[in-house]
Amino acid sequence: MTELSCGQQLFHNKKLEQASCFFIDLIEQSDRIEWLDSLPKKDLRTKTQKTKNGTLCVVLSQNCDIACNQDNLDDCIEIAFCQKIKPKQVFHGNQFTKSVRKFQFKFQDLDYEASVDYIVTVKNKS
Repeated sequence: MTELSCGQQLFHNKKLEQASCFFIDLIEQSDRIEWLDSLPKKDLRTKTQKTKNGTLCVVLSQNCDIACNQDNLDDCIEIAFCQKIKPKQVFHGNQFTKSVRKFQFKFQDLDYEASVDYIVTVKNKS
């Protein structure tokens, strides 16, 4: 029997797929800091307030990439850190993919904002 890749384990066993949402509270603080190191802009890598409890994580990677059967071909997933915002901060232009920098949406009846600056790349841990 062939062992499942890390991505297949996440996809099939943990049901982690594109657009899955979870709160960062489930992630150890040391891992949160490690995730920040993957941000493209170096000056944002120390912004630990973006990883405080209550941060909503949204999986951006496509299902076919997550469930790749070879870890050496696809060894990571992309996750957006989304911050809760007040209703008065909601701007229609940041909804329905009209903005390329920010995306605002509702999750569990609360408003959140995703920013292109806070997309992390999380490597599979073997």
